[in-house]
Amino acid sequence: MQWFILLHLFLPLLLLHVTCKTTIGFTHLPPHFKSNFANAMLQKQRQKNHVTPFILYATSHNSFQQEKKSKRTVPKKSRNSQSQSSSHPKEKTVVLLYHKPSNIITSHANTDAISIQRSSQSNNNSNTVRTTVYDDITTMKGYVGKTKGTFEQATHIKSKLHAIGRLDADTTGLLLFTNDGGLVHHVTNPTSSTHSSSSSSSIKKTYQATIMGHYNATSPQIQTLLQQGVDIGSKYGGMTKPADNLLILSHPTAKSTCVEITISEGKNRQIRRMFHAIGSGVLKLHRCCVGNLNLGNLKEGEWRVLHKREVEDGLGWTVRTLDGNGGDKKRRGSGKENVSRRKKQRRRR
Repeated sequence: MQWFILLHLFLPLLLLHVTCKTTIGFTHLPPHFKSNFANAMLQKQRQKNHVTPFILYATSHNSFQQEKKSKRTVPKKSRNSQSQSSSHPKEKTVVLLYHKPSNIITSHANTDAISIQRSSQSNNNSNTVRTTVYDDITTMKGYVGKTKGTFEQATHIKSKLHAIGRLDADTTGLLLFTNDGGLVHHVTNPTSSTHSSSSSSSIKKTYQATIMGHYNATSPQIQTLLQQGVDIGSKYGGMTKPADNLLILSHPTAKSTCVEITISEGKNRQIRRMFHAIGSGVLKLHRCCVGNLNLGNLKEGEWRVLHKREVEDGLGWTVRTLDGNGGDKKRRGSGKENVSRRKKQRRRR
């Protein structure tokens, strides 16, 4: 009887000791053994509809280890490898000289406000589509040069093409294109830091215009354009600078005058607004020179790639190797110019 009582007292303690020792040792077993052992024990306990704390601990510990392995991140690529793969291939400054015909718009979109207005007046649902200067160039339609093939093969331009200034749809003449954003700023902005301090260093544009009215060199209106400048409206830039040169070429009719005018600014539709300010109007407008560049023997619709020497002598710009953004950040103006540009942007807002 005594041994039966002793067995009843010490048997629970023995079972508790074996269970604790097994649980502690279980954490040091290999992962595959723990998972197999846990699954086997779980199946047996499910048959009895009872789950012990030991099985719950084993399964939770195993799942935690698996989740920890799955959360391991893949090593990131170095910044240098990403920049090399995403950056555009290096290319140099390229300038195209184009003889723009009439009724072609200087825009990447093939519709403009005039075409939409005309289509609405004619009660036509489909908008009138105009040819853009970019369509005319990239299709190699009027290319004049030795290198044949695609546009990229002829020009070596893989980045975006920019027009240096704009010409109205009805205006003909010289239009420049480039892949260098710094050159666009250099030509179109007279206050650019790339110019020297003298006012004569800005890029001049020469136009031939047929205007309404009979004028001569001594006419007060012509003298106003040459000596004072005119007000074209605050919305369009206010007071213009005096024209650098203005010549009377001929009188096609008794009520019209053909003139040649040179300006160093590039405000929106400036030539047309200047003559409108003196009580006249422009019947026909043609741009013949930009800087020291002219059309030469190019016919309407033709274009060619300028040589390195032509770019340097004609526009005062050094051909350079561009970065992936279409320009060298170091050449995009001085610190003072950047500050003034930010102030202007804040005022516009």
